[in-house]
Amino acid sequence: MTRSPVEAVLITMSGVADCAVFEVPGPGNGVELLAAVEVSDGTLTAEQVQGWLRERVAEVDVPRRIVFYATLPREDTGEVASQRLRAAYWSAPSASSAL
Repeated sequence: MTRSPVEAVLITMSGVADCAVFEVPGPGNGVELLAAVEVSDGTLTAEQVQGWLRERVAEVDVPRRIVFYATLPREDTGEVASQRLRAAYWSAPSASSAL
């Protein structure tokens, strides 16, 4: 599996077991980054993840939305099912109601 640069950094954060970062519909007709984070301990907050990333990647690469999962959906190969995660947001009537 090839990780995006943001995923490669995020996976090194303490408390993150796995992750996927992708674009979802944003305000107006725009898009924004979302990080789907599988936690290894239930103590992370979105603000902690964003603050940690701000110290390591460009501001434009810090996801505006962070969604936590006990377990991320996976393909038969064991890789994170990024396409399924992404599709749920793009096909939802309202991006905020997805997943």
